[in-house]
Amino acid sequence: MFGGKDERSQDLIQGITLAGVFFDEVALMPESFVNQATGRCSVDGSKFWFNCNPGSPAHWFKTGWIDKRADKRLLYLRFTMDDNLSLSEAVKERYRSTYSGVFFKRYILGEWKSADGVIYRQFADDPERFILDEVPADIIIGTMGLDFGGNGSAHAGCLVGITRGYRSIVILDEYYRKEVIDPGTLTDDVCGFVQRSQAQCRAASIWCDSAETTLIKGIRTEVFARHIPVEVRNARKGEIIDRIRLCDMLMSQGRFFVLRRCQHTIAALSEAVWDSKSPTKDKRLDDGSTNIDSLDALEYALEPHANRLIEFGGLHERK
Repeated sequence: MFGGKDERSQDLIQGITLAGVFFDEVALMPESFVNQATGRCSVDGSKFWFNCNPGSPAHWFKTGWIDKRADKRLLYLRFTMDDNLSLSEAVKERYRSTYSGVFFKRYILGEWKSADGVIYRQFADDPERFILDEVPADIIIGTMGLDFGGNGSAHAGCLVGITRGYRSIVILDEYYRKEVIDPGTLTDDVCGFVQRSQAQCRAASIWCDSAETTLIKGIRTEVFARHIPVEVRNARKGEIIDRIRLCDMLMSQGRFFVLRRCQHTIAALSEAVWDSKSPTKDKRLDDGSTNIDSLDALEYALEPHANRLIEFGGLHERK
């Protein structure tokens, strides 16, 4: 078995003689690895097997293999979720409620669809469905995220509350400042935001954009000096598409809420769009025309809790 997770994976199979290869989730593999593996199948009658969830129609596997299946003498089978006879109707309904937009078309309908237009369509079309005027009583966990500005972008912070049983998340407060400020002013702003947040919902950590180590060090020092009970940590900064998918899932399941006072975050969620100039990759537009900074701060806050939100969260809307 070989990984196929990055460009270096092709080095693992150079020089080997193969009679066949099975590529599991081939759309997640680099093209170089697949080309190397298929090129090593030099035994007469060797065969290839592929499976994957669909992605963009411009994905290399779609254009180079599926679209050329006649020339390559491939048998192409397309399945939808309903073709999976091992899934009960209850499980199918849960999966249907997990995805929306482009993710629904790909993972449920089995279609190769481009990520274009508004990212959070359901939020943009009906923001009142997600906006609260009062803080829920069952919040038991607080988490914070901080994104640093620069080159025209803003400094942004986000306080998120998580309800009992990881049933839902609520954006409770935000920090947003776009003008150019010195590190001392930024540190003072952040400390004030953390203190204000701690009075609303105790957060053990604030997860900061790990690209700015000097700023993080300054904030960490000042937080300690002021005896503010929070740990200043580096954000995990996983793949943006995974962070988007998490928020989309929570929205689809009725588990995503934001207080009305968080106007910058509400606008950011409503206006976020896919980058139309990147057809082969699912990329969020980040050209300064929309507020990406508040989204980054939100995602930094959620990332450490992503697995529990996915695994343990409920599927019912707040009553």
